[in-house]
Amino acid sequence: MSTSLLLLAALLGGALCSAISTPLVIRLAHRLGWLAQPGGRHLHESPIPRAGGVAIFSGLLGGALCFAALEGPEALELALLAPELRGFFAPCLLVFLVGLLDDIRGLSPTARLLVEAIAATAVIGAGYVIDAVATPWGPLVLGPLALPVTLLWLVGVTNAFNLIDGVDGLLASVGAAALIGCAVLGLHQQMVGTPALALALAGGLLGFLPYNWRPAKIFPGDSGSLVVGFTVAAWSLKVSRNPNHAIALHAPLMICALPICETLLTLARRYVSGKPFFEGDQSHIHHVLLKKGLGVGRTVALLGGVSLSFSAAAFVSRIWRVGGALASFVFFVAIAGLGLRYLRYMELSLLGDRFLQALRKPRRGLPRVLAVARAGNRVREESGEVDLALDPIAIALREAVVEAGFDFVALLLTPRGDALLSPPRHLEARNSVAERFREEHAEGGLVWLFSSPKQPDPTQPEVRLRFPLPHGSGRLGVLVFQHSHDADSPLPSLLDLHRYLIGPLSVTLEQIAARKEAGQPGERPSQQPSQPPASEPSAP
Repeated sequence: MSTSLLLLAALLGGALCSAISTPLVIRLAHRLGWLAQPGGRHLHESPIPRAGGVAIFSGLLGGALCFAALEGPEALELALLAPELRGFFAPCLLVFLVGLLDDIRGLSPTARLLVEAIAATAVIGAGYVIDAVATPWGPLVLGPLALPVTLLWLVGVTNAFNLIDGVDGLLASVGAAALIGCAVLGLHQQMVGTPALALALAGGLLGFLPYNWRPAKIFPGDSGSLVVGFTVAAWSLKVSRNPNHAIALHAPLMICALPICETLLTLARRYVSGKPFFEGDQSHIHHVLLKKGLGVGRTVALLGGVSLSFSAAAFVSRIWRVGGALASFVFFVAIAGLGLRYLRYMELSLLGDRFLQALRKPRRGLPRVLAVARAGNRVREESGEVDLALDPIAIALREAVVEAGFDFVALLLTPRGDALLSPPRHLEARNSVAERFREEHAEGGLVWLFSSPKQPDPTQPEVRLRFPLPHGSGRLGVLVFQHSHDADSPLPSLLDLHRYLIGPLSVTLEQIAARKEAGQPGERPSQQPSQPPASEPSAP
């Protein structure tokens, strides 16, 4: 029998088995309570059966049996004895079972990832491994990196497909497009078994799709999304291997481009917003498209079409040996650029602005951060001395205020802190804002004031930072930094100040105060900071 008929039998057999089994799964899920409840980030308004992966997995098995039945028992026996296929189905079954258990009872992300990693390791042992990557200069052998890279690929893509399952019909559409891409690439490599199995699972998704179309009667659940993701991750590697055994990695990357982009966008958004990576939200690509008024049907059609176009680009990159990888990369960048421009994620805009700012001014702020770090290092060295002293700390702060570009740095002590530390007064108001600050605290508490001789620009906003200096359950005082904000001249950030200066200073002052409380010997002889020029005002 011709290969075309065998592949068609696998596709139609998978679709038929899935279409027949899905109503049975719906009734079973209602009877056993395997239902997704509405509310939270879910879009449905009534309980909907999940565990649709049972029907999808039955489509894979049914399509495979139809293919083998038409090919003959010898072909079935040969396929079952093939190491890669035999080594794939057991781990795939494990992924299906952990997804089904998650649908029924719920599992923690850690437990699910652990089982996925075990299944991925088993698949790697069966030959699905990125041991060498094809490059224009020859194969790049990964050596000891092969195992972690392949493990990251298999587990990452598996969960990437799980992330896109957020709108009725989306997983089935994107998954079918990716599996068809795997089948076409496999046929180009003169394979038959893997393309037939890929089409069988694609048929299972297509037979399931009418029941999952809005309004959905059943969801794929983790048992469906994880199986689809795991299968695409493994088979996209197998069909992209060159005769020299190197993986043409651009092909599987293109096949899985949409789920991977969704995952990277989600991680970036949650990182910038400070949310946990495993916490769900309604800001995925499909959610944004729905908010823009596309509707479920057009959203699924658009994303399914994008996924299919990426699979087509992967195929073109394989038949066009010279320049195919570059052409697929240019196509991906164009589609991704248009998509990001349309989606307009605020988190990505912020990351982009920060990145461009760092490119435009890579060195302008570093000398000022370095000045703060040097002052903090001097304070840290002082904390290691047996007889701690305050004057070297004052000298370090005076140098930092000028070199780092602050208007002034001031130390305000509480009565308790003043009694414990008894620091010599150093009050230098060499600009208008420092003089104003000194006048505001003329009644007491201000013990150090170091300022820049440069007059601040009165048109720029003033930024004042106050850092408490803890001592036991209370505090010794407050260290105050003030600067005039200028976007073209970035100053050390709050994090820089706290990491490089405030932390060491707090520890040193706490040590001095603790020794005074314990009645230990006092400080070294006073080491006066160099005096300011006579023309500059100084406190009496």
